[in-house]
Amino acid sequence: KDTLGLEAYYTAHKSKYQWEDRIDVVMASSADEANMKTILKMMKKETSEDVISAALNTADKQNVIFTKGIFDLEDSKLPNNLEVKSGVSKIFKHNEAFHVIDIKGILPARIKTLEEARGSVISDYQAEIETNWINDLQKRFKVEVNQDALKTIKTKIKN
Repeated sequence: KDTLGLEAYYTAHKSKYQWEDRIDVVMASSADEANMKTILKMMKKETSEDVISAALNTADKQNVIFTKGIFDLEDSKLPNNLEVKSGVSKIFKHNEAFHVIDIKGILPARIKTLEEARGSVISDYQAEIETNWINDLQKRFKVEVNQDALKTIKTKIKN
């Protein structure tokens, strides 16, 4: 509820909340390499995913699956040797399937906005508030342990 405090915390710690280099992709996946060659040709001709799916998938068998999204370059869904350049890639064998990746755009590293990092910022801000509160309590109040009561409890626990 402390939106001003949250915004101030974010502003002071912006560098902690950063996107790495990412890519915007459409990835076609298939278990069959022969289908993948057909898919590659169609993707190079800029055929839509719907047309490719209609041509290759049947009621009994799904021969191609498309995955769209923005991925970090280190994402495990992407092949390790993927060349990061716009356009349609070659066929990769990765994670027990064949893939062709159409890189629509390359997004450079940048600082996340408050909205993009909201969950992490809230968590870090709450942790800082709690740490400050505990430190303040420790400064204001002296903690004393009643050793006799502690020994009595330890004795009861051991029995």
